[in-house]
Order: sequence, then structure tokens, then C-alpha cells
Amino acid sequence: MAFNATPRNPRWAFPISASANLDTGYQKLRGKPDKAYAYVCWCQPPFLDKDNDEDEDENEDDWRKQGACDAGKTCLCTKPAQEHPDHKRISTWAARCKFLATVDMAQYRNPDNFEMHTFTDHEAYGVMEVIENLLLDFVEADSNWREQWAVCETLAFFLQTDLVEGLLMIDDPKWRVELVRLVSRAFLAMLARLERDHRLGPNSEVRNLGLIMSLFVKVGRDMSETYVLSGLKEDTVELRGHDGSTTTHGITLPDVTLDLDTTEPLPPQTPDDPWNTAEAFRKYEKKHGRLRGPLELPMIGGDEYDITTWDAARRKKASLTGHDPFSQRELIALRMGMTMQFA
Repeated sequence: MAFNATPRNPRWAFPISASANLDTGYQKLRGKPDKAYAYVCWCQPPFLDKDNDEDEDENEDDWRKQGACDAGKTCLCTKPAQEHPDHKRISTWAARCKFLATVDMAQYRNPDNFEMHTFTDHEAYGVMEVIENLLLDFVEADSNWREQWAVCETLAFFLQTDLVEGLLMIDDPKWRVELVRLVSRAFLAMLARLERDHRLGPNSEVRNLGLIMSLFVKVGRDMSETYVLSGLKEDTVELRGHDGSTTTHGITLPDVTLDLDTTEPLPPQTPDDPWNTAEAFRKYEKKHGRLRGPLELPMIGGDEYDITTWDAARRKKASLTGHDPFSQRELIALRMGMTMQFA
């Protein structure tokens, strides 16, 4: 466990929430922008490459040659990207920290990790809650484009992990599609903002622009299959809008081939978001938000599925062992602001 003590966002439960503890720890980093938004290396992708399963043995051989990842002790992880200009797997330090925290937040929402059984889709709805929190982070960072980009990096990485696979079997596939559609629209808004600020192009100060765009293209293609499986009409603007930015601004996407015949043209530039993401966000929140707060307004995100926020009796009732999975010592540590990491 690791300690932090920073005021928490009101979306989190009180007095105990491991999600809140992770988030307040991350907010400390935001107070050091030179460190937070500097680019660092990853020695390996923080997720499995689902499109290249046949190359898995070859990739493992490459990784052995590079040496095992040891979080930067001897591998490239966390090394300054400017010292390794040819290395392509890079992110901001903020995105690295936020991604690792996001993975842990998803783990807090998996009853299997605590020898509990609640309901079949608990883990999947928990992952949706985690993604909603990232969207809230994006909205709340409206005055800081660098932080919004860090959120987009985190989403791009997280949506490639096996943690989201449970969404494919969730009992409300239309909700799942609407959430991923909103994520895609938020990224389009990010690209539009970079374009307005003249930061969209092959020589952008956003050093991993091509990498993150390529990951969102993969998300869009996976989303196309999701539409078909869900029997919904495909929204090509949200699925292929990133392709238009790529072709217009000459950005190279690693490991992605674009279908130029289906590329959607970009909308005209406007002083604000041409994709009207704010309105899409409000509609989503009104439809899927839970009534909370003194005014009982619909709100998304939060930590309802985070098992650390439950009281002992509720956890014990769902426990396969008949006991609360948390000791008093662990509960005191969580109350003090410490976090739980998973191997």
C-alpha cells in the first residue's frame, strides 16, 4: 500500500474509497506540470496486441532480447523519451500514472479479486464506471489541453487491455455502444482542439500523436463489429473521424492501414468543438446517470462498483468465504488514504 493525502473529488464515496485515494494521489502529480507532461518510454506496450496474435512468439523473442520489464531499473520504462528519439512506445508521465491507476480501479470493481460473488456483470459495469470517470476527468480538464491529452492517452491504452473484454458480454449492449461512442467523440473533440491550436501534424509537440490516433482507429474498428453484433446502425462519423484528421494533416499511424475510400471528411473548423461533445455528454449523463447528491441530479462515474466502498456487512454477505475480505488493518489504511495494488 502507498500513502497519499489530498482533498478528494466529490464524485467519490466517503470515508473509504480506494478509487478516491488513487485519484487524489494523481492530483498531486498535476501540480507538477513539467514532470507530469514530459514524455517517457515504455519498454513494452502496456497491453497485448490483439491484432497480431500470430506474432506473439516473435514478440516474446524480441522482449527477451530487450530484457524483462523491471519498471525502469534496467529497461527503457520511464526513461525520458527525448533521450531515445527512435523509440515509438511513449506517453506522458501523467498518462503512465493515470493508466496504471485506472487498471487498479478496474481491479477494485472485480468481485473475483476479493473472493466474492455479487451479480454476473458486476465487473463489466465496474469497467464502464471507470471509463465514465475518465470522461469526467476529460470534461473537468477543459482549461488544460495537456491534461485532456493525458486522459486520451489513458483511454487509448485502457481500451486495448483485456480488462474491457467483459463489456462484450454485458446484458445492456446498447449502453456499452453509447459509452464507447462518447469516448470516440471526446477524442475527436481533442483532435479538433489540437487543430485549432496548430498542434495537429507530423511535427506536433504532442510526441505520441500517431501512436494514440492509431489506437483509437483500432477502437473504432472494434466498435464497428460491436455495432453489427448489437444490431445497431453504424455511426461512421464517430468511427472514422480520426481518419480524416490523419489524411488531412499527414500524420503517420504505426501498425494501421487506413481505408481511404471510407475516410470521413473533417467538419469545418469552429471556435468551439465541431463535434458538439458537450451536448452528447449531457444526453448520455441524463440517460445513464444515477440520481445522486442533495439535488438528486443524474451523475455518471463515481465508485458504486468499487468494493472497497462497501460496508463490511455487504461485503460479508457476498463473500464466498463468509468473511469480510478486508482486515481491520486494511480498512484503517484505506481510510488514511492508502491504496491497494494488484500483481
